[in-house]
Amino acid sequence: MALIIETLLSTGPLPTPPEGAVRACLEVRKVNLSQAYELEDGTIVSGEILAIKGGGLTEKEKEIIKEIEGKEIDLILWVSALGSVDWLYISKNSWLIFRDYAILPGMGYTLKVKLREAKYEGKTVPIFPKRDVIEG
Repeated sequence: MALIIETLLSTGPLPTPPEGAVRACLEVRKVNLSQAYELEDGTIVSGEILAIKGGGLTEKEKEIIKEIEGKEIDLILWVSALGSVDWLYISKNSWLIFRDYAILPGMGYTLKVKLREAKYEGKTVPIFPKRDVIEG
């Protein structure tokens, strides 16, 4: 079980990404992640790419993009002081998956991602291990 989000790939609000991340991110509602698990900036959230939509892909390109589905990724949490959302910045290692397929922020791509666990303070905590929570 996990938290499933579907959201636009963007550059986010920070002028510089968190350490170990690139300037590409996804937003997530605070109530479902940082508030529910009392997470701090820099928490590594691991998940799986379920789907990529939008971006004006042709039918042939959609077939190529399907190769990304099922890939594991790491995201780095930035907890916003204001508002109801936080930001999950794509880690530098995971960014290669998106870059090589030209899935870039600002091009209208929506990502569906299953967030499975959060790693912080030497602990690994499963995210919603009893049932799937769907956001977006």
